[in-house]
Amino acid sequence: MNQRKTPPYPFQSPTTASSSTNPVMEHVDLIAQLADIKEALYHNTLLLTAIIEILQQNKICSGKQIQEKVMELDRELSVW
Repeated sequence: MNQRKTPPYPFQSPTTASSSTNPVMEHVDLIAQLADIKEALYHNTLLLTAIIEILQQNKICSGKQIQEKVMELDRELSVW
């Protein structure tokens, strides 16, 4: 059984958990956190794409409906 390791949350690498005063290690920790965020973003995007494709294949909703809902939610939730 292949068990995938998940990064510690909230986006904290194991090395970040220890208090480090070394600037080089702090930089390495930051890079590790960015890698964790990138991996989480990839998996979330993959999951969302699969869900959208299944919804469309099963004719539960169209691409246009999804796009309209995304735009609606963006207007409602936007903090910019």
